[in-house]
Amino acid sequence: MAEVFDGLARQAIDVEACFAQIAAIEAPRFSADHISRCARLLAELACHDDLIWDHLAACQDAAGWNRAMLGANSFVLARSDQAMLRANVWSPIRPHGALRDHERALHGYDVAHNHDFHLLSVGFCGPGAATELYRFDPDSADGSTPQPVELEPRGAVALSKGRVIYYEKYADVHVQRPPAELSISINLVFRHETRDRDQLVFDVGRSQVIGVAPRSRRTLHARFSALADIVSGALPAPAHHHTRGTS
Repeated sequence: MAEVFDGLARQAIDVEACFAQIAAIEAPRFSADHISRCARLLAELACHDDLIWDHLAACQDAAGWNRAMLGANSFVLARSDQAMLRANVWSPIRPHGALRDHERALHGYDVAHNHDFHLLSVGFCGPGAATELYRFDPDSADGSTPQPVELEPRGAVALSKGRVIYYEKYADVHVQRPPAELSISINLVFRHETRDRDQLVFDVGRSQVIGVAPRSRRTLHARFSALADIVSGALPAPAHHHTRGTS
């Protein structure tokens, strides 16, 4: 289930140290021990205040930057044989106007979804996007839409600096709301995972699966745009949300 970790960091580490120590973890992959150790390393990486800026300097030119980009608000920090680190930039959105819907789709705000991979995310700077957490049984969904499912609310949290959230593949559903201020998070994604289910989109108000994310959409921006299209076709436009979270 989704797990929130606070106060884990004992020091600041760089990318090389992070990857080396992840590779040295002897606990079974995705076990509770493995996840907690990875969470601590990710929290310590977030203490490296120059991490993002060092990466931007290393890109040097437009070609280097284009190779790093995963979408309009996401880019690769580093890759190893076992994992990838990516940074996500979360911006406040306009309270009204023609660009509001575009900004929502760009960041995937207000879209309830799960992931088809295990994911750890740490706050790097800013107050963080407010995230509403839900839990559901993946075996209860057969791929049809709309399909009623049981979504168990698990609270809300803002990804402030150094706080880590772990999302279990398929089972953890979350909705992200715009932050009050510009924020950056860093995700740890493990490579070579088996994917035997689709990523799903949910209507948490009706407790339904309302869509399946197309696997052909490779970039985060393209996938979130597809998710937003599913939601806009099934739901009325949401009212403006105020950032909220727990400490």
